[in-house]
Parts: sequence; C-alpha cells; structure tokens
Amino acid sequence: MKTEYIPSGMEAHDILRDEDIVRSPEKSEGSEVKMYKIYYMVSYETKKYYIGMTGTSLNKRMLSHKSSCLSGKKTPLYDIMRKYGISSFFMVLIDEFDTKEECCSAEIDYIYKARKNNHLLLNLADGGEGGFVVTDIDSWKEKLRISRQGGKPALGMEHTEENKLLFSKVSKEYWNTQETYDSIAVTSVSFKTAKEKYGVSKTHYYRLKRTLSNDQC
Repeated sequence: MKTEYIPSGMEAHDILRDEDIVRSPEKSEGSEVKMYKIYYMVSYETKKYYIGMTGTSLNKRMLSHKSSCLSGKKTPLYDIMRKYGISSFFMVLIDEFDTKEECCSAEIDYIYKARKNNHLLLNLADGGEGGFVVTDIDSWKEKLRISRQGGKPALGMEHTEENKLLFSKVSKEYWNTQETYDSIAVTSVSFKTAKEKYGVSKTHYYRLKRTLSNDQC
C-alpha cells in the first residue's frame, strides 16, 4: 500500500509531481522501519521546498530545524521560516534506506534532479555530507562581515578571577620559551618607531611599558 503524505488540498504538491523526483515509500503492516530517511520541507507560502536527510524521526528533525531557525542561523530555508512562521512549513517523507551511505547518495540525486528541473529549491549544498561549499571566498567573507555588523557576542561576559590567573600563567609560560623583544630597547622609542623597527603591535608595546614600569616600582 502506497502512503500519501501530502495534506489534502495542498497546492504545493503540484511542484513536486515530477515522477523523476517525487515518490513515496512502499509500506505494509509489520514492515521494518528503516533508519535513514529523505524528506521534503515544503513552504505553504512560497511553494519552495527543501530536501534533507535524517537518521532520526521526522518529528525530531523538525524540532532541530526549528531550533536552528530560532537561533538566527542564516540560510534560505531559515530566512523563509522566520519570515512566514515555522508553522508555514510541513514535512514530507519521500524515501527510506537501511544505510547512511545509501541515503547520502540518494539525497544528492534528489537535489540534482530538482535543480535540473528548475524546481524552487531552498538547498545550498549538493546533498550527502558535503556541506555548503564556498567557491567565492572573498565574497563570502564580505557577506559574513556585513551580517555581523552591530553584533556584540561577548557583551556582558566576564572572565572569573580564576580564569584570568590561569590565562596569565599560560601566557607567561609560553612567552618565556619564545625569542621575544628586548623590552628596554623597544620601549625606549616611540610606538611608531618600535613598530617600524621591531614589528611590535600597539597592544604589546604598551604592555611592555606597563611591565617595565611595574618592575621599577
């Protein structure tokens, strides 16, 4: 018996009718539940959809998507979920496999065929476990820089006194094993000169000055 997973009257199913890309798994009473699944996440509002795979239940995978969405993760899927609401999406089970390798291979095939048929796909990666591959690194860095503007991830965070002592101890132990600057020579000139002559950073220059000043007290 073939099970229909699309809710009745759901128009978004029209974009998924291509027989090369959409099929529901055969199920029968007493049949073994397979471990790995491929699913669609379909948007009621935009008719766009996402192809994914999971080794858990669809309910758990949906909760994971909701968590990523609410955390502010930036992808086409989560941007639309935030814009129209998480409840504007539903999940569709389309295939099941015994092994992870089979499932990864099938997901790649589903995504490839969807793109080949110009479907409204929300996936960034090609599927499997390859992840999102950045081809234009400079452009991607610029997008990340813009998206992070105004953010203050460390605002309100403070190190404990115990951690401060530990960081200081580890830092001193490290620099004691390194060839470093002659503190007196570096701090006897201006920072501009020290930077040009020794390549010292502004932070390190003034740290050396403070250290020498404390030692002389």
